[in-house]
Amino acid sequence: MSTRNEENQAKSILEEARKNGSAQLIKEKEKLYNRTHDKASAYERMLQITVNDINKCIQRMKKIRGERD
Repeated sequence: MSTRNEENQAKSILEEARKNGSAQLIKEKEKLYNRTHDKASAYERMLQITVNDINKCIQRMKKIRGERD
């Protein structure tokens, strides 16, 4: 998942800034991390909704065909 990779990269950058950076740099990297974290979370929610919708469709198809789980 590319968004989780982006989040992990942003987290690494933030950790490095906390070790070696100024307060301004840390603040900028925190904003970057927060944006990437929000983006990754939204992407995961969207995927979960899609998976749930697909599962509901499969269940309806099975019901129409008279199949059991």
